[in-house]
Amino acid sequence: MFIFNILNYKSIKNILIMTESKKQELVKKHLNFTITHDSNMIERADFVVYTSTTVDDYNIYVATRDDQNINITEDVYYYNEDLPAGVLSEVAFWNEDLEYKRSEEMVVYFEEDLYDESDMGDFLIEWLGENIDEVIDNAEKLELSDDEVQYLKETY
Repeated sequence: MFIFNILNYKSIKNILIMTESKKQELVKKHLNFTITHDSNMIERADFVVYTSTTVDDYNIYVATRDDQNINITEDVYYYNEDLPAGVLSEVAFWNEDLEYKRSEEMVVYFEEDLYDESDMGDFLIEWLGENIDEVIDNAEKLELSDDEVQYLKETY
C-alpha cells in the first residue's frame, strides 16, 4: 500500500508539474509564436489557418500568410492532419526571415474547430518529445523550474 501511495503521489505531482496544456505553451514559447482562435485577430495575424469550401461542397484547408492572395499550390491543404507540420514549418521560416517578421512573436490565427480536428495540440506535444534536448538547453529563457526540467528529462 505504501509503495502504491508513493507511485500515485509521484504520478499526481508530475501531472501538476507539466500538464498537456503547459507542454503546448512551452513549445509555442520556445518557437516564439502564439495561437489565437479569436476571429477578430485575423487581420493582425502573421499567419492564418481556416477551413473553406469548394464550389462542389468539399472542405479544403487554407494556411497562409496572406488570405487575400492565396496560392493554391502552397497554401491549400486537402487533409487537415497535414496542417500542424505546415504551421510549424511556417513558424521556422518566420523566425529565420527578418524581412517577414512584423513583431517579436509570430501570431497564428487558427480556426478553433480546425485546431482540434487537426490534432495541433498533440502535434506540439510530439514535437516537444522529438526536440527535448533543444528545449532543455533553453530552460532559462523559458523560465522553467528545476522540477519542470527534471520532469522533462525523466519523461522524454
